[in-house]
Amino acid sequence: MFRLFTKSFIILILGLVINACGQTNRATVAVPTPIPALTKTPSPTSSPTPSPTATLTPFPQLSGNKPYLMVQQDDQTFLEYDANGFGRKVVQLPPDGFIPWVNSSLKKIVSPDGKWLAFYTGNFEYTDTPEKLPITLKLLNINDGTVIKVADIVADGYKEKLDRVAEKLKVLYPDFYKPMDSIDWVSRSVISAFEWSIYSVSWSPDGHTLAFAAQIDGDSSDVYLYNLETGSIQHLENTVQSVFNVNWSPDGEFIVFENSMPGYIYDGEALYVVKPGNQVVDNLQPLYSQTWLYVGEWLSPDFLLIADGTDTAGNFVLQILNITTGQLKVLWPDAFGSYAVDTESRTILLNTSEFADPETMGLYFVSFDGKQQKIFNGLYYLENFFRGGAKHRFLINGVGGDETKDQYIIHGDVVGLDLNGTPMALGKFEYNKIVISPDNTWLLMYDKEKLYLYDTNDDL
Repeated sequence: MFRLFTKSFIILILGLVINACGQTNRATVAVPTPIPALTKTPSPTSSPTPSPTATLTPFPQLSGNKPYLMVQQDDQTFLEYDANGFGRKVVQLPPDGFIPWVNSSLKKIVSPDGKWLAFYTGNFEYTDTPEKLPITLKLLNINDGTVIKVADIVADGYKEKLDRVAEKLKVLYPDFYKPMDSIDWVSRSVISAFEWSIYSVSWSPDGHTLAFAAQIDGDSSDVYLYNLETGSIQHLENTVQSVFNVNWSPDGEFIVFENSMPGYIYDGEALYVVKPGNQVVDNLQPLYSQTWLYVGEWLSPDFLLIADGTDTAGNFVLQILNITTGQLKVLWPDAFGSYAVDTESRTILLNTSEFADPETMGLYFVSFDGKQQKIFNGLYYLENFFRGGAKHRFLINGVGGDETKDQYIIHGDVVGLDLNGTPMALGKFEYNKIVISPDNTWLLMYDKEKLYLYDTNDDL
């Protein structure tokens, strides 16, 4: 599932999953009912200890027919609705529970079966907030409100441990970690990196295992695995730096994660891959590193999209990384903006950014083997989505084009594209008001007044 911000709320469909949504101007159209029912199969889980702090309040009771829409009302409250608007249930985090901003994607924190939601309690010291340790990772059962404690990921004395990490880095990389202007900046930098990266979780594709970052056995944070069926925790790897952006491969065979490279204040990121096993993996070597590393979508269980980047001009040089061999293949050598992936047809829809070569600007189909087909010529500012339906494989939304240059004009339209690149306007919606279910069955778009739900043929 994917988190969708519209100031104070999110929308997603449990049992289906979603992309992103927002607001628009469009003529009023009645939404047909009833909504076809979909069913999901729950994953087996361990028997948790009930907790009275999380409550669920039906108002009125859900019909039991999926899909459901889930709305985040505030930082601690989620509302679950029948897709036709009838039936509601309130899902409430405990009073001290929170979801960090770095976990803005519900795909990260909600299990694939839609049953469990990962959240935290405790906090670091901030300007207006006193320190409250330990920081604990917990799971909320969305169905019945049960809470399970996974682990304390940060405890008292964490700064002393990180001071030891700083000293290790000075020994390992003396040219990088040396005083600047007589200031020993290393410890402060290590603590800062740790505090913003510690809130990293990722569910395995089967929903049975949660990968998470924690400072438990070593001085820095490492990757750990929590098994829902047994309640056991496994220490997976033992790198020196703090980890972030933990991510499972689509087949659940590998976990990739990032950590910061040695350097003054900031000198880039490194990408690692590890295969879960029975032993803690020591001395992992980076699979790829870059000053501004971008890690994108999976094309297959072995192939991951990555790119180089900048701090101001976006990403460039889109590549396929083979995580088992480390081999790289360049798909797009120039600057690019948004893209969407169709694994079935092995096609990527990609639009160039304003920093690309003017001669190459446009919207392209790029095959997994690097062949390019230009769909529109010129500069466009777009968000691209994989639709996957019989009529439209992709959706685009944005602005761009020039009538004087015989270009396709987009004025905030949502446009469907088939694999020939034939466009069909579907209406005017903002890009963050567009929602696609993970099985690509449903398309949801909304404005200030209504939700518009479309089936796989994009019929309303």
